[in-house]
Amino acid sequence: MKETLSKLLVLILLIGVTTGCASWRDRDTESAPTDRGAGTTTRTDDAALTAKVKAKLLSDDVLNGMNIDVDTQNGVVFLNGVVDSQDQKQKAIELAQNTEGVREVEDNLKVGRIEGSSNESGSTLSVNLLEDLG
Repeated sequence: MKETLSKLLVLILLIGVTTGCASWRDRDTESAPTDRGAGTTTRTDDAALTAKVKAKLLSDDVLNGMNIDVDTQNGVVFLNGVVDSQDQKQKAIELAQNTEGVREVEDNLKVGRIEGSSNESGSTLSVNLLEDLG
């Protein structure tokens, strides 16, 4: 219950920050063309796509969306991070691909485990990759 409530709080915060930042940037990027020359995709669109994909990942019961970083550039979603299994990796890719507005998904996910450990100078994070299938 606490984990679900925590995910929901993070999701609401993420959407609020993204929406706030997007509206602030709208003045500068409303019709700014992209490097690809299409002229229709803006940073605001990318921020909204990032928020949509991250929300899907966080709300999925199978995935630990907190371990997946989502970035978007010109409609291309980049997934980075570590998942527990190949099934979770595939699920994350499918969720991103099935998000309206996503043109392409760039998969940089690794299969493994994240283990938290701490030392005298602070906490560190280690990643044990089970296998590199990507």
